[in-house]
Amino acid sequence: MYRLHACISVLLCFLIGCDEGLAPPVTQQPPTAGSFSGVVTFTNWQAVDSLYDLRVVAFRMFPVSDVIDEVLEGRAVVYPPLGAGALTMRGEDSLFYSITLQPGIYPYVAVAHQFGPDLFADWRPVGQYDLDTNLTVPSTVEVVAGTNTANINIHVDFENPPPLR
Repeated sequence: MYRLHACISVLLCFLIGCDEGLAPPVTQQPPTAGSFSGVVTFTNWQAVDSLYDLRVVAFRMFPVSDVIDEVLEGRAVVYPPLGAGALTMRGEDSLFYSITLQPGIYPYVAVAHQFGPDLFADWRPVGQYDLDTNLTVPSTVEVVAGTNTANINIHVDFENPPPLR
């Protein structure tokens, strides 16, 4: 009888202490993604000679030393993602966008224009998120986990682009 009570006690302790069964240990989950969205408006798009590609890019650092390196190293997020179709204007003066990314501070959000066939060299900014007229210092976007920051609007003027970074 003593053995039966001992076995039941051990079994109860085991069952009470093992509420997860054989589940793997809990690991820290990456932060929930957030997003920002807005409208890109275009002026002087009729004057564009060549429009190979057009993307919104959110950079984690400013100023940007090498745009391609920032993207390839994951320090910049591209929308639409590489491999997906580019932003399409279709003769429109504006378009809505929404980009999902990890929480954090993005000090430079720009629209990049590929103007030639060289995927690794023929890019320039044609618009940036900015709350004032000082185009030398863009406005920062903060992405909060699980939320969308709206009204991150970008004006693109193909004849008067912001300075290169």
